[in-house]
Amino acid sequence: MDNSIINNKTIAIITRHAVPNYGSFLQSYATQKVLEQLGYKASIVNYNRSDESTTVLARNYSTISGNSIKSRVYYNSLWRLSHLIACNKFMDARKKYLKETQYLDEKSLRTKLKKYSVYLTGSDQVWNKVGSGETEEIDENYFWNSIDEDNRIISYAASFGEKGLSEDDLKKCANWLKKYNHISVRENSGCDIIRAIGMDVQQVLDPVFLVGREFWSRMADSCTIRKKYRYLLVYNLHSSSRIDEAVQKAVDEKKYRIKCIGTTFRRTIGKKVFCPSVEEFLWYFKNADYIIADSFHATAFSIIFNKPFTVILPKQFSTRIESILSLFGLEDRAYSIGDKSFCLNKNIDWDRINKKVADERKNSIEWLKSALES
Repeated sequence: MDNSIINNKTIAIITRHAVPNYGSFLQSYATQKVLEQLGYKASIVNYNRSDESTTVLARNYSTISGNSIKSRVYYNSLWRLSHLIACNKFMDARKKYLKETQYLDEKSLRTKLKKYSVYLTGSDQVWNKVGSGETEEIDENYFWNSIDEDNRIISYAASFGEKGLSEDDLKKCANWLKKYNHISVRENSGCDIIRAIGMDVQQVLDPVFLVGREFWSRMADSCTIRKKYRYLLVYNLHSSSRIDEAVQKAVDEKKYRIKCIGTTFRRTIGKKVFCPSVEEFLWYFKNADYIIADSFHATAFSIIFNKPFTVILPKQFSTRIESILSLFGLEDRAYSIGDKSFCLNKNIDWDRINKKVADERKNSIEWLKSALES
């Protein structure tokens, strides 16, 4: 490893920045910006696992789907094409907004990463299983296992994505986390996991809340779209008939037109907005009249922009959404398996929510400053 330190206020951030997903990108950008606002020179470690390439993912997805001719054709043609389009779109955004290191894979991360004064594990599901197929695992690199213990290592809003870990994974994580000086997580379930290991932990806000509404609003307004009519925005990462049911109910009650953001060619309800830029993505959230989604960051941006919303809880990894709803007292916005109906007309006390966001934002930034400086 190169032992030259750039200066004493440099930070290397390792997070899920390169996934072709709007939330993953925007939380990475927010982490970088808030650290810069605190006076640090922040770099996103451009780490990508070799088993998360388009080719490997297409092969594994087609196998998981039963290895039928239909699934092989779909994942190796339509899905592959849409995934490549999305990857290129997000690569453009990364070049525009992120300050990345050179490309690093599993081997080069240990040998080619420069020495920084602080090593930070960022947000998103960094401590969940990643990779694909037989190689799916909790990745030790997101725990800075290649970095010596005498370095300053912290986490900000890291996520396990699940309520609990297997006994084997829990032991691994406990061993990897020993070197951390300060640990913070995004979900209350993450606090439970860390405390079960016997370590101190702080729950903090996702980074997208730290830069504030005006920051995201300016970014949204930088695109050239203009609102022509009232619309209901749909953003669903998981195919579900429950979303179609919820959207249809909203349309019947409110007479909305429907816009649906997606990064695949999968059938959607309403007018599809395929692979918008990150600025356009934010614009559609800022200007929506109602939002229905099954995504953590869609929930976060609904709150940030004060938009009435309904969350369709996915079958897997719903704890992160439940956690943010609980934090802000918005549990009644969730629509889960077994629910017969939901009410679109429930009012949201945005004055109360905005005060809670401001208080939690202040606490989160103070924790981050303390962790960096102590």
